[in-house]
Amino acid sequence: MRRRWALIVIQLTAVGVLLFFLGWAFRGAWHEARPRLRDASFPDLAISTAILGAYYLLFTVAWQRILAAWDVHIPYFVALQAEMASILAKYVPGTVWIPAARIAALRRAGVRNTPLVLSSMLMEAGLSTIAGILVLFASLTTVGFGAAPVLPLLLLALITIVGLHPRVFTPGIRRVFRRFGASELPPLHYSTILGLIVYYCCTWLLGGAALFFLLRSVGGHPSATEIPYLGGIAAVSAIVTTPTTVARTWTTRGVQGTLIWAAVMFLGAALYEEIAFRGFLFPQLYLKFRGSHRVRFWAALLVSQFLFAISHIPAHIMIRHLSGSTLWTQVILQGVAGVMLLLLYLRTRNLWISAGIHGLANAPTPLFEGAMGWEYFLIALLVAWPWIARRPTQRGLAKVETRG
Repeated sequence: MRRRWALIVIQLTAVGVLLFFLGWAFRGAWHEARPRLRDASFPDLAISTAILGAYYLLFTVAWQRILAAWDVHIPYFVALQAEMASILAKYVPGTVWIPAARIAALRRAGVRNTPLVLSSMLMEAGLSTIAGILVLFASLTTVGFGAAPVLPLLLLALITIVGLHPRVFTPGIRRVFRRFGASELPPLHYSTILGLIVYYCCTWLLGGAALFFLLRSVGGHPSATEIPYLGGIAAVSAIVTTPTTVARTWTTRGVQGTLIWAAVMFLGAALYEEIAFRGFLFPQLYLKFRGSHRVRFWAALLVSQFLFAISHIPAHIMIRHLSGSTLWTQVILQGVAGVMLLLLYLRTRNLWISAGIHGLANAPTPLFEGAMGWEYFLIALLVAWPWIARRPTQRGLAKVETRG
């Protein structure tokens, strides 16, 4: 009974966090949209919403088909719950939550083969990308190519096609996830892949129809012949709106100025915080707490990184002049970053590596900018460390031990 109430509290807390970030994501949007909504055509808006709902319902069918091809059979409602969980996770800062939400939803349904779930998500993303580019190019033959980024999209499509080819995708996934207990992944049949691409093309056309009625609802006058173009634009926008790029400071500040600031951040704040919060505070709290290894580990992790996050509040207020939801959002993000840096330290057994990553994430010399940011680089390093260090047996996390 106590465990059930704990689960309810965790779920309610998660809903509260999600609603908070939804409100934060749409802050100021209602004020800008109110004049248009006042004169909006609600029948067209209702049709657009219904078509968009059908798009998501049908999109889930394709993912369910990919899982079935790999002998993972789940009810449609379970697949829909997992898909919707990952979509809602987009509104939580930090794109790592998108795959994490879908994995967690399937684990609740009894699907614990995480490497296979990640593989299915990669296949889903790749096939829908190819389909979206095909729909866009087909529509450009009627509306004109104009200033469309044809060559970059062609290159992206070519890379995706090669990466998803059964002779490349299957052994590549097997090699990446073999150390994490992944089972053999049978290659998808060519007929299945082609059928899914055609199916995704139809879903993007459906998305274009939703945009068509949405534009009409706010006073636009699109033509029905532009529906494929709207679907293709929606597909490409979903792919390339907020990519990760190297931060502009590395190209505008100059080599000397950038390297000086990077050295200051690496040997100053980054190194100090790694020593204080990851190298010292975490193991001391672990040894101080009572209980099982798991309880002590998570208690020490959460408390130490909570203290790491709130230690930045004075700087946020006095230097960056943050307040309200913006301040607390930044504090939460730094808490998540602290957890990731701690796991990186425990995985690599090397505080210098986490200090280096920390320094490259700090202003004024962040390495990456964009929605995906440096977190993907950190996660990739965390996963690939045994191969980088040429120690494939070093798969777990370092243990806190006493000497005496």
